[in-house]
Amino acid sequence: MVALADVPLVSTVHDELIVEVAEKESEAMADRVAEAMRAGFAGMVPEDLIGVAVRRAASWGGEKLFPS
Repeated sequence: MVALADVPLVSTVHDELIVEVAEKESEAMADRVAEAMRAGFAGMVPEDLIGVAVRRAASWGGEKLFPS
């Protein structure tokens, strides 16, 4: 199980989690959140059907994406 108690959750929208972290922390945080979302469905949905898309952006509008 992935613990996300320390994740700075800003909002949830349907099946999305919006978190706010410094750019230098964004890649590691994206990995943690994606892992937690997959783990949340483990045992209920076949693993090959669990799709998690992560998007990192400089703003909520997403005008500038950080390099992956």
